[in-house]
Formats: sequence, C-alpha cells, structure tokens
Amino acid sequence: MTLLEIDHAQHTVERRHVFHDPKVGHMYEFQPKTFPLEGTVAQQVASTRLGVLHRTDAKGENKGNSKLRSKSTGPYIPRSSIMVPLLWGDEVIMTLWLARDSEVMFDDEDFSLAVRIASQIAGPIAGSIITRRGLDLAEERRQRETAELKVTALSELHETKSNFVSAMSHELRTPLTSILAFADILTRNPQTEFADRDIRQIKVIQRNARRLEGMIDELLDLSRMESGKFEIFRSSFDFVSMIEECLENARPQFQSLSQTIHCEMLDEVLPVNGDRGRLLQVVNNLLNNASKFSPKDTDINLTIIEKNDWLTVEVIDQGPGISDENPDRLFEMFYRANNELTRQVPGTGIGLHISKRIVDEHGGEIKLSNREDRSGTVVSFSFPVPRR
Repeated sequence: MTLLEIDHAQHTVERRHVFHDPKVGHMYEFQPKTFPLEGTVAQQVASTRLGVLHRTDAKGENKGNSKLRSKSTGPYIPRSSIMVPLLWGDEVIMTLWLARDSEVMFDDEDFSLAVRIASQIAGPIAGSIITRRGLDLAEERRQRETAELKVTALSELHETKSNFVSAMSHELRTPLTSILAFADILTRNPQTEFADRDIRQIKVIQRNARRLEGMIDELLDLSRMESGKFEIFRSSFDFVSMIEECLENARPQFQSLSQTIHCEMLDEVLPVNGDRGRLLQVVNNLLNNASKFSPKDTDINLTIIEKNDWLTVEVIDQGPGISDENPDRLFEMFYRANNELTRQVPGTGIGLHISKRIVDEHGGEIKLSNREDRSGTVVSFSFPVPRR
C-alpha cells in the first residue's frame, strides 16, 4: 500500500510506500521519495478526481479502466493495482495506491472498497497534512525572521564600524597635520642650524607621517565605499601634467632606495575627462607598490599609451613577481600575498582594492601579471577617453 501526497504548488508527488510481504507477515515502510507529478497515474487521478483500476493478464494486456501508465514506475510493475483519490474539499491531497502481484487480481468490488476506505481516511490524513504544513510554515517563518534579525544586527554593526573608522581617521588627521607642518617648517627655515643627523631624523619623521597620512586616507576611502558615499567627480584635465605630479610625489621614496623611474609618454599634452585626484591616487599607489617591492638600485618603468580611444598606464618593476595562482585576489579588500617579502613590507592590503574601484568607476579595467622572464610585476590600468 502506498500513499502519494500531491503538492499542487510544486507539481510534485511524495511517495510514502508501505509494502506487505505475505511470506513472513511483515510490513515494510520505505523512505519518502519525491518525483515530478507530470505524466503519472497520480496526475490523472488528481485532475479527474476519479480512481483507476489497472489489471494485466498473462499476455500483459490491460484489462482495467486505465490506459495511462506512470513514467516513473521504475522496475516494479504490479499485475494489478488500484489508485483512488483522497479528497479534502475540492482538492486531491493524496492518492491511495494498492498493488498486487498474485494470481488473484483486484476486481470492481476491491475498487469500491478502496474508494470507501479513501473517503474515511481522507479527513484525518488531511488534518495531519495541514498540521504538518502549518508547522513547516511556522518553522520557515521563524528561520526567516531569525535571518532578518541577523542581517539587521550585521547592518548596524557594519554602520557602527564605518562610523568609528571615519571618526578615528578624522581625529588622527588633526595631530598628524600639525606634525607634518612643523616638520616642514624645521627643514625649510634657513635660520635653523641643524646637523646632518638632525636633518635625517626630521626627514624620517616626515616620511613616516606621510605614510600614516596615506593609510588614514585609505581608511576614509574604504569607509566611504562601504557607506555608499564614494564619489567620482569628472572634469577635463591634462593627464601628462598629472603624471608629472605623480613623479614629483614619488621622487623622495625612489631616491631613498636609489631607484630610477623611466617614464615614456608620446604626448606633451593629453586631455582627458575624469577625476584627476582619484586617478592621481591610483598612479601614486602603483608607483609606491613598485618601489616597495623592488630591490635597491633597480629601474622601474612607467608607460602611458593612448590607442583606439583608450588610455593605458603601465608600471613595470623588478620585484619578485606574483606567486599567486589567482592574481585577481590581490584586488580584494585586506588581501596580501602570503610570502616572506610581503611580510617584511608594510601595507594594509587596501590600496589595490581602492585603485580597482576608482578604475571601475571610470569604466576601465586594472590587471596584474608577471614579466615574461618573471623578473618583476606588470600592473596596468586602462580607461576610455574621447577622441580629441
């Protein structure tokens, strides 16, 4: 005996099979199994609300009132079977299926008996199904409410973190600005007589203060991105003069490591439309990374190419290259390659993430790769520029 629960919304049938073995007098109940409703005898019974009597003679010919065979019968095909609907209101909630393989097959009297049994058990079974479905819906609602509470809590925590990062960054910036200002005054005042050692120490203060300033700026940008306040302000400007400013900014760092920048630009003036400050930030970050990960006394190449209405900036260093199988992970927030060199080089893992966001906002792309001889890293970004 089998009960088939019909889910009209999902167009599926869940089989709950109880099998009687007359040889040992035991009942076997199989685990519920779900399969599609379409093309089955259960679909015919559910749609017509009429039972089906199926009998097969020794030649395999159908002698019952059903010519519809299930597409999902599997290897078990009984000699005779009865399937009748269990009705609750106008809906067929289940079907009762009886199967027999003996020489004595089901007849019309058995069919009438099955119809009466189905009418008697329909009410209790429907109540059980409705109760179970109600419990399932209540559990689904509880899980959904729990998930919504977790999302709300995470959102509030995320907002609190962003506000904290923003507030602390602004608080750190105030004393840092004073440190940088007075350090600059000490180095530029011609009346101040400092020994060479004192000058070097002041320059250490300046260098580390500017590094801290860059980290604070990155945290502020990250906070703006997470809060949806990160914006790009486009205007027309000369890209060549912007690159010259980048080179001027990077000169102290390269000089401290005896590194040389080779810059190749084919244009003296290159007007573009974009956010000058943000693109300046991207180039500064790429040059800074190239310097940090390259040995002393090495060359770093910066190339700017305009081709097919696209502008490409390429930075090539002589560092260790990329050992990661997936270089795109280096653009993820806070991700840093895990090797001995990166552990020695200071950094937060934010710069490339922010750079990618800036390039994306300009409709461009940024990528990392190794040089062909693996003697360094190639970082390039491109974005569209209008025809001049």
